[in-house]
Amino acid sequence: ITTMVGFNVNGAIVNYSLLQHAETPGLGSKLVDWFLVKSDIRGAGADQMPLRVSKDGGEYDAITAATISSRAFLDTLVEAYNAFVAMQNKAEEGEK
Repeated sequence: ITTMVGFNVNGAIVNYSLLQHAETPGLGSKLVDWFLVKSDIRGAGADQMPLRVSKDGGEYDAITAATISSRAFLDTLVEAYNAFVAMQNKAEEGEK
């Protein structure tokens, strides 16, 4: 699963685009819209990291019969968030 994620200056998810996946057609392929429509992740920020599906104690509903794909997708968002934070920290260090 390859995603592109947009964050606002506070680190909250503004939107995402699913660039590539090899998930099961009709199940995991629902990732394209699921986390925008059925279980909206937009607005999630540092206070909700790491993102988790409800089966794992999180607040996001997994796609029925595609929990592993849902977990993997949310993991890509967490990785993107961690990269965003690292870039912010590097930029702040450069300002000093």
